[in-house]
Amino acid sequence: MGVTVSLPNNITTIEGNSLAVFKKSGETNFSVKDVNGIVEPLKVLGRATTRPNEGKLGTQTFTPFSQNFTDATPTKLIEFDFTNVINKYKDEIPNFQISGTLFCTQSACSNEDESATSNYLRIAFNLMVQINQSGQLNPLFSVSEVPATQEPTAQSFNSTKLFIFFDEAVLTDDSGAPLLLNNTFQDVKKISFSTKTNVTGSFATQSVKRNNGYIEVNTSASGNTQSGENPSVYIDALTTDIFNTDLEPS
Repeated sequence: MGVTVSLPNNITTIEGNSLAVFKKSGETNFSVKDVNGIVEPLKVLGRATTRPNEGKLGTQTFTPFSQNFTDATPTKLIEFDFTNVINKYKDEIPNFQISGTLFCTQSACSNEDESATSNYLRIAFNLMVQINQSGQLNPLFSVSEVPATQEPTAQSFNSTKLFIFFDEAVLTDDSGAPLLLNNTFQDVKKISFSTKTNVTGSFATQSVKRNNGYIEVNTSASGNTQSGENPSVYIDALTTDIFNTDLEPS
């Protein structure tokens, strides 16, 4: 049994902001009528989706984070786990391009002498990963920090007591060691993007050190999809973890 059809003048009087939905005889779409008697076709808007572009499909994440860091030591921020990709799709030789931007305020504060300092950091990174049929990863990594002339100057009440500055961004392997080499196939399944920050001054060892900011990650993939699947299956199989995102309101 089909939906009962009607005409605009058969619709019971409506009030306020109400809308009447009805179906005209001989038409497949529905119409709406407001309290002023205006009738328009009922339109259902589709959800926005990411469209494939030249065999690639992109996804994006934009995540806040807050993490303590150890002075002059790589601190893991993002981890890309290729285990499932290798297990399912290594024969298709998939390729990934993972780019992102890090917006971060680095801060350090000592409980003594009211010493404190902060530094604003904005860097862009690009990671390309090729997987061969043996399941080895070949990473190409580049990172570019916005020139200091375009950033607020690092601030300190007394730099001899406490001073903070960003040192470098590095890739690490499964164990967290910065051993990955550019343009070299390696027997690893996880790649981590870590930052390393330096704090100097007489109160450096006593200060609380913290990175607070946002990370934007964009991922696209391609490969020999012999099975006819969309390259999005590679991204679906990739596990991306951004650490220290369990922020709570104060």
